[in-house]
Amino acid sequence: MKLFVLINSLKTGGAERLIVDFVKRVKFEKIILLEKDIVYTIDYKNILVLSRFKYQSSIIKKYLYLPIYVYLLLKHIDENSIVISALQRSNFINVITKYFSRHRAVIWEHSVLRWTNKPLKKKINNLLIKILYKRADAIVSSTELSKLELVNEYKVKEKKVEIIKNFIDFEAISEKTNEPIESEFTQLFDDLVVMNVGRLSEAKGQWYLIRAFQRVVAQYPGAKLLIFGDGEEKSYLEDLIRNLELESSVFLMGFHENPFKFLAKATVFVLPSLWESFGNVIIESMACGCPVIASDCDFGPREILSPVIDVGNFTDKLIYTEYGILVPKCDGSYKVSTDSLTREEALISDAISEIFDNKELRLRYREQGYKRALDFSMEKIIPQWRKVIDDDSRFDA
Repeated sequence: MKLFVLINSLKTGGAERLIVDFVKRVKFEKIILLEKDIVYTIDYKNILVLSRFKYQSSIIKKYLYLPIYVYLLLKHIDENSIVISALQRSNFINVITKYFSRHRAVIWEHSVLRWTNKPLKKKINNLLIKILYKRADAIVSSTELSKLELVNEYKVKEKKVEIIKNFIDFEAISEKTNEPIESEFTQLFDDLVVMNVGRLSEAKGQWYLIRAFQRVVAQYPGAKLLIFGDGEEKSYLEDLIRNLELESSVFLMGFHENPFKFLAKATVFVLPSLWESFGNVIIESMACGCPVIASDCDFGPREILSPVIDVGNFTDKLIYTEYGILVPKCDGSYKVSTDSLTREEALISDAISEIFDNKELRLRYREQGYKRALDFSMEKIIPQWRKVIDDDSRFDA
């Protein structure tokens, strides 16, 4: 069987980084991209791009182009192919194409399916998920809660859904943490540093962290907040930083292929997300020896930081877990500089202050977090993938 990987693009993002790491360890024919954005270092000889669209192109045009994507994909696969797809549009195309090619379609679900504040996109996605996902040969989900959502909300047969946790490349991260920080950034680490890494998007909720940080700076004037990533909310975040007069304390760092050398020197990593498909950046931060504060959102943060606590019972207070601090999820609404600080934002601020003040806690989370990250090494996770790929009983005759 020939193995292919299908994904929207290799633009910045957790799913995209996972694919880049995945193909280092699993033999495949090609990575097939719907759009031409590529920011990661990868062997271009093994990449096939199906369109001239970019990440910024109209989402309506991309959905209207679905039949063309199917037609183009059919030229490269057949009944002796296995296609592992990631991200929802690629998943839709994978399953639709299966009707014509009879290939084996494996979905790697990286989204919280019901979450988005964009009504049209939500309506289209929900309809296509209900129709198509149950027709995939197998679905790999990274969390218990996302499996429950697929089974209960979208009526996928439970036996089709396999839970395989996301992984990290420990060896590569270790090497990258030892790379020197560019001289233009070294002064940012002269004092306490809070870091966030992720796409500047609705899901990641960075505006809550910026607003919470105004309260932190009042107590620790030299502290810095560094936000790594790019995305559609960049202008909104820039305006918020300016209106809060935080230009000397909060920095949008843009995309860096190696954020790990920065994480290794940061005081704490904070994830204020409204939803996550898993939260790989939590594991990556812990692998860099950086303590973690994360919102208790769907899906992933709780299962990573506190695997002994029941999933689904979300907190309304700070929880000091074995591996990091969970904070309540914020309310999901966009904020401006004149809005009063919410209770959830204040708790984010409190958690940061506790890490800053409590050296013993900070050191404990560095050590315990690193140990927890080892559970997600490629050496432990990739064999689980091989079982799914090699299990003929999973696939329709």
